[in-house]
Amino acid sequence: MNTQVTPQTGSQKPKILVARAIFPEALANAKDLKVVANISVGYNNFDVPAITAAGVMATNTPDVLTDTTADFGFALLMATARRITESEHWVRAGKWDKWSIVNNPLGMDLHHCWHHWHECDLSQP
Repeated sequence: MNTQVTPQTGSQKPKILVARAIFPEALANAKDLKVVANISVGYNNFDVPAITAAGVMATNTPDVLTDTTADFGFALLMATARRITESEHWVRAGKWDKWSIVNNPLGMDLHHCWHHWHECDLSQP
């Protein structure tokens, strides 16, 4: 996706360039471009040498996803330990009819793993 937005004056020189990646081809048509801003942590979609040579400033948002990534990692850990996906499929398949301590895919408590990590095997139901 490459979109050039020009000011209302009718100028043909783009003032804003919206693109998934910034490479020499995009810079060639944006001579008045001053800044490219990346709304992500990395800059692998920027040709940094080409941007630098064009005298354009490049920005990104470092650490913007650090907490979100940690949250998601913890959610996956909890879902795995508690067998959430397996349990949801089990219920939808009509296998749950009443509460029972022995025939339910309950998973395991993570707080035991926190204090006794060497005894935890999350691969076992």
